[in-house]
Amino acid sequence: MVIKPKSDHELASWLDEHTMGFVLNTTRTVDARCMVLHRATCAMVMPRGIPPESATQGQYRKICADQLSALQQWVTRRQAGLTARSASGADVVSLSEARMNWPGSCQLSP
Repeated sequence: MVIKPKSDHELASWLDEHTMGFVLNTTRTVDARCMVLHRATCAMVMPRGIPPESATQGQYRKICADQLSALQQWVTRRQAGLTARSASGADVVSLSEARMNWPGSCQLSP
């Protein structure tokens, strides 16, 4: 099951309760070039000093789930009917195409 927090408070509550979960940061329109996958414990999901509600109300949105498979299903469903191809040229974006941002390193890798 995926959660789409509507407020920073809702996102913060989910992060506190699901420390083993995952957060997909993406634009409002699904695009493989604009996805970053985080663990729920990553400080970059809600960086300190950002304006109120900007984690959930800005140009990006957060999609949260306990399982990676739930996020993959969400991405796949959102792509139904899209004509644009992903960054790799595939018709379906895989979470393996999303950049990963894991805590500890906070380095983005392709």
